[in-house]
Amino acid sequence: MDMRKYSAGVIRPEDLYDGPRVEKIINIFEHEKHGCVVLEFESGDQFYCWNNYARVLNKAWGYDSNDWLGQELELSRGHYTDKKADPPTEKETIAVRAISSRKAGNNGGLPALRGVCRGGLDDEIPF
Repeated sequence: MDMRKYSAGVIRPEDLYDGPRVEKIINIFEHEKHGCVVLEFESGDQFYCWNNYARVLNKAWGYDSNDWLGQELELSRGHYTDKKADPPTEKETIAVRAISSRKAGNNGGLPALRGVCRGGLDDEIPF
């Protein structure tokens, strides 16, 4: 029997006290209640991919979630200063780093610029 479903959950900063974890993404879906994307890992654990994490992964793998499947990332403990608290206090968070390279043929979700040049080419100006 696969015991992952009995031990898996959402990864929190305290889950990383023993050191960073490398996880492989096997599924991606939107969490209706929280309005964020959830990354599901091979380990069975899940990760709420808030917009700050999505920006990091978009830079690494592009804007298409299909290009994220099978990719590996590192999750480690991080810290930030909560400036809304009085006095500002340091809090724990999770730092995300893409391990896998961008898949071949993935243009980062950007449209291809085949032969398009800003302002066009002008034969009046020699090279």
